[in-house]
Amino acid sequence: MGVEILNENRDKSGIYMWKNNNSKKFYIGSSVDLKRRFTSYFNLNYLVKESRLYLHRALLKEGYSAFSLYVLEYCEKENLIDREQYYFNLLKPTYNLCITAGSTLGISHSEDTKENISKSKKGTYSNEDNHFYGKTHNLEAREKMVEAKLSKPLSFFFFSFA
Repeated sequence: MGVEILNENRDKSGIYMWKNNNSKKFYIGSSVDLKRRFTSYFNLNYLVKESRLYLHRALLKEGYSAFSLYVLEYCEKENLIDREQYYFNLLKPTYNLCITAGSTLGISHSEDTKENISKSKKGTYSNEDNHFYGKTHNLEAREKMVEAKLSKPLSFFFFSFA
């Protein structure tokens, strides 16, 4: 079923909604490339990497079977933000922390959080402190990484749609 969703949304832009069937909370998003956006949602590695996002944590915790995915509207790329804002205003989504489509307005970190983020980033990946500093992958290693990435199947398991 996951492959069908991707194929149906190839080369389309639009507004979509993830709805938690248990809590009735939902998320509204937009994308100029729905296939690519949905592919990232069905990639567990991506969800784990981006688990700071409220929706991603919910998908990881409850599993895809607890959610329904809807395409609310297909629209032209230049109208995405306006149409997403329309649905924000109409439906008041609960997983969206930003109140303005296309921006991070509405999100603010506490001073403690800002300090913790700053401390965690200091010295990260800086020159000699980076374990890979001054090194490069050889051609064989790069080819193996490309091959592994291309042959890796999409993570389309343990989900269903209502």
